[in-house]
Amino acid sequence: MSRMRPVVMAILAVAAPAASAMPGAIPARADELVAILNGGGNLADSFTPAFLADVPEAGLRALAKQLVTEGGRVLRVDRAIPSGQNRYALTIVQDRATIAATMMLDAGPPGRIAGLVLSGGSARLPTLSAAVAALRALPGTTALSVARLGPAAPRSIAATTPDRAQAVASTFKLLVLAELVRAIDAGERRWADVVPLAVRSVPSGILQDWPDRAPMTLHSLAALMIAQSDNSATDTLIALLGRDRIAAMAPTLGWPAHPGNDPLLTTLEMAKLKGTDGGVPAARYAAAPPAVRRAMLSGRIAPVPRSAIDYAALETRPNRIDAIEWFASPDAVVSALDWFRRGAGRPGSAAETARAILAINPGLPSADRAAFDYVGYKGGSEAGVLAMSYLLRTRGGQWYAISGSWNDPSATLAERRFVAIVTRIVQLVGEASP
Repeated sequence: MSRMRPVVMAILAVAAPAASAMPGAIPARADELVAILNGGGNLADSFTPAFLADVPEAGLRALAKQLVTEGGRVLRVDRAIPSGQNRYALTIVQDRATIAATMMLDAGPPGRIAGLVLSGGSARLPTLSAAVAALRALPGTTALSVARLGPAAPRSIAATTPDRAQAVASTFKLLVLAELVRAIDAGERRWADVVPLAVRSVPSGILQDWPDRAPMTLHSLAALMIAQSDNSATDTLIALLGRDRIAAMAPTLGWPAHPGNDPLLTTLEMAKLKGTDGGVPAARYAAAPPAVRRAMLSGRIAPVPRSAIDYAALETRPNRIDAIEWFASPDAVVSALDWFRRGAGRPGSAAETARAILAINPGLPSADRAAFDYVGYKGGSEAGVLAMSYLLRTRGGQWYAISGSWNDPSATLAERRFVAIVTRIVQLVGEASP
C-alpha cells in the first residue's frame, strides 16, 4: 500500500518565470541556499514573495533542519547546470549525503529563487561494502541483495541477509503483474481487454476517487499499479485474475512460500485489518491458520466499509508488520525481476510490455540514471516498512537487480535515509560497470 515516492524528496514550491534571469544571480543564490539549509540566511532576500506565500518560513526551516539531521551539515553546491529557462540542476553536498535539486530563478533583478525542488538524494559512501554497512546499521532489521544477471542464476555482488523474508508492502504487486503476463502469454487475456473498476481501495493511487465500474484496459490497470502503486488498480486485477492464481506464480518467480502470504491479501483487506478501531479482529487473524484467515476475509472483513478505515493510523503507526503484510526476501525479488528480464527477451512477449511498465516510474532522479539505458522500479512502504527494488541495464549492456528492505515494528522509519543509501548503491553499481 505504498505512498513512498523516492523520486521526489520534497517539493518546496514551483514557479515558471517568463524571461531570462540575471546569470550573476546564480552563484549568489547557491551560496545563500547553503546558508538557509544550515539554518541561517535571510529568506526574504533569497526567495520571491510568491514562494514564501506558498512555503511559510516555519515549514522551510523545519525541512532544512530535517535534511541536516539526516544528511549532515550542507557544505556547498557542487554544480548549477542550466536545465531550461531560468532553471538550474543543482548538486547539494552534505557531510553524509548529496541532494539532487532544481532551482528556478525569478526573471527580473535581483533574480530571487522562485521555485525549489529537492528531487532525490544519495548517501556519501565510497564503496558497496560501506553502503551495505550503512544499511545494516539502521535500527530494526534490513536485508539487501545486489546481483549481476546473465544466462545463469543471479550472481551476488553485495548483500546483507539476502534470504531474510521481510514485509515489503507494495513490492508484492510484482506477483500480480507476473500472473497477468502469464495469462496474456497463454491467450487467456489481452493487454487491450477492457474491464470495469471492480474495487475502490485506499490511496496510494488515483482510482479510489473514480466512479465504480469505470472501464479500464488491463494495460492501464497494470501501469497504474506499478508506476503509481495504485491500490484500486491492484485489487481490480486481483479480483479478475484470482488471488490463488497470483500466489501460484510465486514458485515460478523463485519467490519462496511464506506463511504470512497465505492467503494473499488485497490492499483493501490489509487496510481494513490494520486501519479500523476494534471492528476487525486483527490479532486473531494474525494468529490464525490459513483456512480460518480465509473464512475471516469473506465473513468478518468483507462487510467493513471503507469509511471505517483510519488512514492516519495506517500511515503513522506500525501495526503487526511481522504477521499481517506481504513478505519476500531480497533474493526472491531479484529472482522475480530476472524473470521479467528473461521473458522480455522473447519479442512480442507480455513480459516485454511488463518491463516497459516497470520503467514508467524509474524511482531515480535523471542524474542517477545516466549510467543506465534501462531502469525498472517497484517500491513499497507502510508505517514501519520500506522496500526498493530495481532492474537495471548499463549502457554497456550488463544487467543487474537490486532489492533492499527495512522493517521496524516499533517505529516509523527515516525514509530519506533509506532512500539515500539504496540510491547510492545504484550509483555505485553504475559507476563500476563498463
